[in-house]
This record gives sequence, structure tokens and C-alpha cells, in this order.
Amino acid sequence: AISQAERDGFLAFLELEDHAARQTVVFVGSRDGMLHAFDGGKFRWGDNPETTEITEKRGYFLWEPMSADSPAYCEEYCGVYDPDADPPQLCPNYGTGEELWAFIPANLIPRLKNNRLKGDDQAFVDASPALADVQIGGSWKTVLIVAEGNGGDTIFCLDVTNPNAPTFMWEFGDPDLFRSRSSPAVAQIGRILVNGSAKWVAFFVSGKTYDPNLYPSIYMIDIADGSVLQRVFLDTEAGGIGGVPSGQPAIIDSDGNGYLDRIYIGTDKGFMYKVNIPDDPDTVKYGVSHCVVNEDFTDDSSNTVSESQRLHPIYASPVVLAENSISSTGEINYKIKILFGTGDSPYYDENINTADTTYHFFAYRDEDYKGQCDENMMSLDWVYELPPSHRVFASAFASAGNIYFGTATADTED
Repeated sequence: AISQAERDGFLAFLELEDHAARQTVVFVGSRDGMLHAFDGGKFRWGDNPETTEITEKRGYFLWEPMSADSPAYCEEYCGVYDPDADPPQLCPNYGTGEELWAFIPANLIPRLKNNRLKGDDQAFVDASPALADVQIGGSWKTVLIVAEGNGGDTIFCLDVTNPNAPTFMWEFGDPDLFRSRSSPAVAQIGRILVNGSAKWVAFFVSGKTYDPNLYPSIYMIDIADGSVLQRVFLDTEAGGIGGVPSGQPAIIDSDGNGYLDRIYIGTDKGFMYKVNIPDDPDTVKYGVSHCVVNEDFTDDSSNTVSESQRLHPIYASPVVLAENSISSTGEINYKIKILFGTGDSPYYDENINTADTTYHFFAYRDEDYKGQCDENMMSLDWVYELPPSHRVFASAFASAGNIYFGTATADTED
């Protein structure tokens, strides 16, 4: 599905001298109403040619010649600077941590005074940024997309191809993004097909709403211009009305053809949703559809979650993994794992009787064909009952066949 020309174009973009030599920049949203960029040195993927006796598995910081104005850590790691050393002394470039620039969204400028005065309606940009290389109009760019989280109802996009000289691309505002009290609203960036054409899209979710009759939704925004390609209302379950999605949608290319085709997202109403995205012009056409994943509460080992402990709020983005296999006829046997935990809100006291409340960590599997939404094809693989008073606020992490997650015990006396 991805042409050789596309691959060649992307590799050429990466290998351009200005891009290959880019410094590493750390982008941080903050509760001072600004997005900040900090010098993070020069991190590089691959194996460091200067350490011939060591193989770096996870990248390294570029070793560069020391100088009289090298950061202080160079002497700490590499010895006192000797200008006559031959060959020149080398030291890893970890950066200085100094701020390079900051960006203030236009809608927050008039509210900055409230931060200074410690008044109401302060300006925040406290959602984590999303960063990706995307193709726009035949050219590759590095884009940064940031939501305001508790700070407001705007998403903005910067071109940071040159991280020292960012340019503004667009902003998108909607009252239904208003100050999410779920995990900070973080965009996911991916590639989909729209009417047979590839587009790079940002996926993010609606926030807190004052309309009790509004269903949660997922926005699909064209990164090229900030226009809304589609907004998917998660209205397949009546009990989910008024729900707040749990921050970051989990997106996946379930068949490896280069285009995203499934989204998974939970809400504080306790429902985990699946959304199908059309992705392949060469297969049978199907439209956007969605359904609930977590209808089954008895796992493969016959462990059952009692009815009173089901559908607790989901505040963390799910982890999604593809464990597909290929049949003897060459067809894909789909097996998508969806893993997530439950808890109550970390933002306010819900007066929950923790002695009578038990939260869980779930592992569901989706064995449905691409483009289908049959809830009978989704089942509970296993469930782990959390210890008393423990709850999950943050996303888990999967690696090498294991799943890792943390819990919080904010309300317990022990």
C-alpha cells in the first residue's frame, strides 16, 4: 500500500543534511499558558561509531569535539578540556536544557494576566504534545500538535521541521473540546485513506461537556489545513451518553498495509469503544462504524467480574497490540489485544466507598474482520482484580510479551 516512491521520499527527507543533523528538542506543555521547547542535545538512533566495544541497542547521544565553551558536564564525563589533544577530545552532546522558545496560543493571551494575579480562568497548555513526520502536498514535514487540556478548547499545529524556527500552521477550536477532565486530551497522528487518497490525520477526543444529551466523540482532523474530515459520535451505547473519553485514542493498522483502520477509546462511563476506519480501496468498501468492546465480563479461565463492579470509569488510554496469524489460504486471522485499567477520577473526590468498590485491569481480544463490528467477536482474555483501594489512572506499557502498569491509592488510609 505504501509505494516505493513514498518510501524513497521519506528516506530522502531523513537524510537531508539539515534534518539528519537536527538537534533533539524536548517539547513540554505547561500550566503557565505556554508550550516550551528545550535543548535536548543530539540524540541519534543506531549504534555509536565512537564506542566500538559497545553496541547501543536504543540509540545514543552524538559525540562531538570538546571546546572551551562546552557544557560543564563535558568535563564531568570526559575529563578536563585539553585544546592540544590529538585526536580531539570527544564528549556526548546531552544538550544544555536551556529554553529555545515558547509558543502562546492566541486564545490564551488575554488570560495570562489571570495566572499572574492568581485569579480564576487561568491559561493552561497542560496536554502532552504529539509529534510526527507527515507528508503534506508531496513534501515531508515534522509537525507538532498540542491540545490545551484543562486550559481551553483549542488544538494548534506547528511546523517544527526546523526545531529552532517553528512556524504556525493552524488552530482548531470547538466548544465540545472544553477543558477535558479526563487524561489530558492528546492527539494521535496517523495515515488514512479518504476517497482513495492518503491523508495524514490527527485523532483526538471531545472533552467535558455541559450538554447531558451529547455523546462522546472522536475528531479526525486533516493535518494539512486543520479541517475536520469526520467527527465520529460514539452513540452505539445509550448508557454512554454524556461520557468523557479517556484522553488519547489508541490507533492501529491491524493488517499492516500502511493505513490505520481501527481506533479504541474508553470513557468515564466505563465503556471501551472500537471504531472502524475505511482504509483500503482494493477491498470491499465499508464505512465508519463503531461498537462496544467490553460486553463480556467472564474471562477464558471462567473468572467473572461481579455485576456491581462492572463499567467503572476508564481514565487511561488503552494499549492495543496485533497478534494476528495467517491461515493456510493466506487470509489474516485477526487477534487484536486491548488492555486497560479502571478507576475513579483523579481530579475530584467522588465520595466513593472504597471498601465496596473493586477496580480491575482487563485484557480483551477483538477477532473481528477488518471493517466489521460484531460484539460477539470480542471477548475477555483475562482480568486482574486490583488490590483494595487501588485504581489505574495512567496508560499501561507493553513490551516483550509483558504488560506493565501502575496504580494509585489516593483515598486509602493505609
